[in-house]
Amino acid sequence: MGTLLSRLPIGAAAGVLALFLLFGVKCRGLDSPQVAFSERNMQMGGRAVRFLEDRFKELRPRMPRGAELLISVGQSGTLGIFQTIHDGKAPRVWYHDPTLNPLPPEQRTGHTPWLLFRTTPVAEIDPDGLPVMTVVEIDPDSLTYRWSEAAEPFPEEISRPARSFARGTAACGDIGRAVRILQKIQMRPPEALHAYDRRLAAMALLSGGREAEANEILESTPAYTRTETLSMVKKLVLEPTNRARVDSCVYRAFGVSLQNPEDVRDLLRMFWRDGERREAARFATRLQALVPGDNESAAILRATR
Repeated sequence: MGTLLSRLPIGAAAGVLALFLLFGVKCRGLDSPQVAFSERNMQMGGRAVRFLEDRFKELRPRMPRGAELLISVGQSGTLGIFQTIHDGKAPRVWYHDPTLNPLPPEQRTGHTPWLLFRTTPVAEIDPDGLPVMTVVEIDPDSLTYRWSEAAEPFPEEISRPARSFARGTAACGDIGRAVRILQKIQMRPPEALHAYDRRLAAMALLSGGREAEANEILESTPAYTRTETLSMVKKLVLEPTNRARVDSCVYRAFGVSLQNPEDVRDLLRMFWRDGERREAARFATRLQALVPGDNESAAILRATR
């Protein structure tokens, strides 16, 4: 840009720079939920991270060295809390300990020591401009918990990370513990998710080769609607554990067959609609194997190649 401006008369170059400056001032104050990387959102994200650091240190002034921190992150909009904690490994900086390993609960490796946390979704922005969130430390076996000074979490904010922990526990090979946790979650509200928890338990049992127990659960579990079933399968596919054998059991546990072209097509359309291009390409490849020359999956493969 400097090279191009150097070829303009001084007055014209000064005018261009003035417009550039005015545009920069306007963008600096941009505040839109659709624009993640505005300066104002970055400032808000920075305040949110400092807020979370304080809440974590209220609960745990020190972390065990080398601990696996299993942190379930509630929705935070454009604040980027998940990326800061898991991609940026922020707890290593907060506690000055590079041996800490933050992971989503479903991706636990079985390493000890470990601690399970939940950051609740951003509820509102307080008068000081801070996002209102709560940090909760959870014992997944008893579902007891303690939380930072903000508001007490809703029951689902405890059940959600415990479910993810149970899936990760199944992936580590401790099927019995995973099933016990899921059975305990079924005793908590909301009742609408009890069938979901039962299917997760069946999924864990199937991954461990305990077919008879899994079938007994599935036969006595009410079915969800087609749309609800596909939505739940999609969520679990997008939140994999560290063991493919566990993840592959999701289809049978929820009554979906990867040998049925219509099931594969419906999942393909759902992933494509929601912008999950990698998964859409994977299911398009599978549909091509089931229905060679299928136009819809071929078009998606061309678009994602």
